[in-house]
Amino acid sequence: MRVMNIRKLLFIFILFFVAIARAVPQDSFSGDDIRSEFNRAMDLFNKEKYAPAIRLFDSYIREGKGNTSIRIEEAEYYAALSALKLFNPDAEYRMLIYLSKHPESPR
Repeated sequence: MRVMNIRKLLFIFILFFVAIARAVPQDSFSGDDIRSEFNRAMDLFNKEKYAPAIRLFDSYIREGKGNTSIRIEEAEYYAALSALKLFNPDAEYRMLIYLSKHPESPR
C-alpha cells in the first residue's frame, strides 16, 4: 500500500512538471507590432485593397506612440491617396490636411 502511494505521488509530481514545462510564456510587447501594422497597410495598398489599408493607416496614425514622424507622414499620405483612389467623400479633405501639415513634402 505504501508503494502504491509513492507511485501515485511520483506520477502526480511528474505530471506537474510536464505541465509546467509545456506552459508557454507570454510574449512581451516589443513595438514590432506597430511597425508591422504599417507594413501590413503598405501591403494592402500595393495590392490595391485601399479600404482596409486606410483603416490600418489610420490606426497607425492614432497609435502614434513610438512611431517616427516620417512613418506617420507616410501613413497620412497613403491614407489620403487610398481615399482618392476609392473616390471617398473625405479624400480631398484628407489630402488638403496632409498638404497643410507637410507643405515641404515632395509628394
